[in-house]
Amino acid sequence: FSSLLAAGAPLSSQKGRSQFDVAIVLGYALEDDGSPTCVLGTRVRRGVELLLQGSVHHVVFSGGHDGAGLRNTSEAKAMLQYALRTTPHHINTSILRPDLRNRWQLLSSSSNDWAVLEEASTSTRTNAELSLQMIHERNWRSAVVVTSRFHQIRSKRTFQVAANQQASITGSPPIEIAAIDISEEYERNQCNPTQQTLRSSTLVDDEKGSPPDDANEKDDDAMGTAQQVMAEIIGQYNLVREVAAIALYWARGWI
Repeated sequence: FSSLLAAGAPLSSQKGRSQFDVAIVLGYALEDDGSPTCVLGTRVRRGVELLLQGSVHHVVFSGGHDGAGLRNTSEAKAMLQYALRTTPHHINTSILRPDLRNRWQLLSSSSNDWAVLEEASTSTRTNAELSLQMIHERNWRSAVVVTSRFHQIRSKRTFQVAANQQASITGSPPIEIAAIDISEEYERNQCNPTQQTLRSSTLVDDEKGSPPDDANEKDDDAMGTAQQVMAEIIGQYNLVREVAAIALYWARGWI
């Protein structure tokens, strides 16, 4: 998490807002053991980053779909557990500004008052409808949607349309919606934990004066190449799937 605090683009909306009531982290597929995939883990870490930076006061984890009914947990619950389990081992609280250290205490407390779980949604459309309903009930007026790069266009527009529809029903002004930019480099760095660990191990060996084993280096390179190829395949699949989803949402008037 220490690298996260310096990553990502500045947060702002069309109205120039840099602080929001809540970040809405959108769900994605889980691993077979119920833990977040790399794509989902990146979204969670970005949402937690916004909380620690003071850019948001709360985080909604939105996702009820558990992949294929194989896991007895929701995406929302898996995201919260991941945030609580991962953060203590990856953040150096000394690098936080003094005014943000209280937010670390808030995050690591047992009450988890900063987090809201939306566990019923099964699509981006229901992510928007159900999350915005929760936000409206809490009188929060601004939200930033946290998702992957390939999903940002559809998700932001879907939330904006849903917010306008909600406002027409409730008579309240629409909740202000913004989207956080997750750069390609940011996603790539977050989805290569094995390579980062291997590089760190090599540096430690060098510092101790014991040169890394050549055979191990070759194995590490092969593993890194295989991971890169798999990441590219997944990326292409997500892109094609997203284009089809945009067409469907446009046809139904959801974007």
